Amino acid sequence: MRPHAQTNSGRSEFDTEALRAAQRGDRLALRRLIEHHAGAVFALLSRLLGPAGHGASVEDLAQETMLRATTAIGRFDPSGPAKLSTWVLTIATRLGLQHLKRRRPIVVVPPVPLSSPLASPEAHLCAEQLRAHVQSVVAELSPEVRAAFVLADAHGMTPAEIAEALEIPPGTARTRIHRARQRIRAALDRGDGA
Repeated sequence: MRPHAQTNSGRSEFDTEALRAAQRGDRLALRRLIEHHAGAVFALLSRLLGPAGHGASVEDLAQETMLRATTAIGRFDPSGPAKLSTWVLTIATRLGLQHLKRRRPIVVVPPVPLSSPLASPEAHLCAEQLRAHVQSVVAELSPEVRAAFVLADAHGMTPAEIAEALEIPPGTARTRIHRARQRIRAALDRGDGA
């Protein structure tokens, strides 16, 4: 039994046989489920919460996500509209948003890739300044807008999947993604941090 199969997007998805085994309570399948989705869950929560003062929170929320997913896996319907990965990220997103309502987040933006590893120190400095600038703009977004943006741009979820994850209409999801991108573009055009 393979633990996962490739989807059309090139990302792997937990395969049907493994899912059925996990739903029956097979411990090995449940462990594979956790291992298969842990990286995406941790990345999502890290982007939503940021590293400063939230490292332990990211780990705690990732563990809580996987606990809830494995506990509720029997209720997941593989013939339903959501992929398993979307369902797991939805759990993580909701836990992350609940956490954000209690605390002020600091968001991390991944380093901007340079065209050449031999780029000049000035190019590295510019890239780092751009990353910090975008990070400050993203940190100023409301948690709801930031969540839609992170799910779309960092995790490749569609507006329909984001709408389901955030329990909002698809039009609202599209609006939140658009607002986030618009705020980031405007701040970059102005050259300020807000």
